[in-house]
Amino acid sequence: MLSTVAERVATIGPHRAELKRLASLGAPIVLAQLFMMAMHVVDTVMAGRYSAVDLAGVALAGSVVGPVMILLTGVLGAITPVTAQLFGGGKQTEIGHIARQGLWLGLIAAVASFVVVSYAHLALGLVNASPEMVRVASGYLDAVRWGYPGMTVYVVFRGICEGMGRTRPAMVIAGLLLGVNALLNYAFIYGAFGAPELGGVGCGVATAIAMWLNAALILVVVTRRFYASAQLFRGGWRPDFATFARLGRIGIPIGITVFFEFGIYSLVTLLLAGFGANVVAGHSIAGNINGLAFMIPMSLGMAASIRVGHCVGAENFAEARIAGQTAVRASFAYAGLAALAIFPVRTLLVGLYTDSPEVMEVAANLLIFVAAYQFVDDTQATAIGVQRGYKDTKAPMWLALTGYWVVGLPVGLSFGYGWLGLPQLGVYGFWIGLTIGLAFVAVCVNLRRIRFATDIPRIRRYAADTPSG
Repeated sequence: MLSTVAERVATIGPHRAELKRLASLGAPIVLAQLFMMAMHVVDTVMAGRYSAVDLAGVALAGSVVGPVMILLTGVLGAITPVTAQLFGGGKQTEIGHIARQGLWLGLIAAVASFVVVSYAHLALGLVNASPEMVRVASGYLDAVRWGYPGMTVYVVFRGICEGMGRTRPAMVIAGLLLGVNALLNYAFIYGAFGAPELGGVGCGVATAIAMWLNAALILVVVTRRFYASAQLFRGGWRPDFATFARLGRIGIPIGITVFFEFGIYSLVTLLLAGFGANVVAGHSIAGNINGLAFMIPMSLGMAASIRVGHCVGAENFAEARIAGQTAVRASFAYAGLAALAIFPVRTLLVGLYTDSPEVMEVAANLLIFVAAYQFVDDTQATAIGVQRGYKDTKAPMWLALTGYWVVGLPVGLSFGYGWLGLPQLGVYGFWIGLTIGLAFVAVCVNLRRIRFATDIPRIRRYAADTPSG
């Protein structure tokens, strides 16, 4: 018995030390993500104060922009783990090549996203939404697409910074842009400072401008002395299709994985359009609050990806396993705190977004679901982040596809519309499906994480970019 206690005490030290490392990396990421999410909150609040229709229109546009942006940035998500493993292995001079090829890949992704969003108004016409909602959503989409090239520049160099263990620049930039974005929103929504009064469409204009400001600021950061060893701007700029393939094998599954998760939420938003603006607005508010809570475990997963990448690059596989364990345990503990924080004050939180009684009722009821599924949502996000540090992205992609679209969507449709003799629960039925889908992903990804962390030959294969499954 004493030996068992001694063994348990011995394991506390490494996890405690790892938690400090994760906190050092993760705290700036958390703040950066919260600042970025706060920009979306500002969009939602300011559009909602303008009118319920503009709020619903912005939410409808977000159901298109969200998945496209997630896919665009996710494809470039390979840059962080690849950079982290190079940095951990002392191969800084190879990072510049990754950055330059990432910019080419980003340009291709930005052009593709621009084209998709340009024709998105056709999809909006297929849902049972009011003409005014569609007008606001279409105007938002027409404006925001012009910011995509700037966003890819920012994402590439943010990935380089974070892969090299520097997570504060993104935090500082996001903090600066939060205030700027609010001023831009005020100007273009309400017609202040000589700008045109565009209502919800003004949110799209403000967002596009903010994307280009992000790019300008991150370029200033990567010219600092610390990044000189990476040779970011020295070397060939010709497209290297072998590197494209290397990044694509890792990044495309990342983009598709996040697309599956956010895409199912966006599809639900579109399906709810037929239930009226109040339901869509309430659903949007609940999702917005959940997004704020979700930023912390997602950021913890990003920090774990960096730590695991550094450890794998240095071939310290035991420490990589401890980093993954610590991150997921911390995420689970946070989930309990978040659930306890959200449930008792849900009505107060909703009141910050709207004063419409109908919208408040829907949103407050949905926050009960938000509080309940923190445990599965948070742990699956962090575990997927851990696996990205190993460059293990393909299997989590298939697990996400199964959980969200094969399990969660059919359940949501059945309860939402009352299929198969089930009660028709409307928006609440769809959220039941979302919760069950997330639970499936959480269990499966964590089982893979536990097995993967001790399979050294497989870790080596993935590190060499030659995975075999």
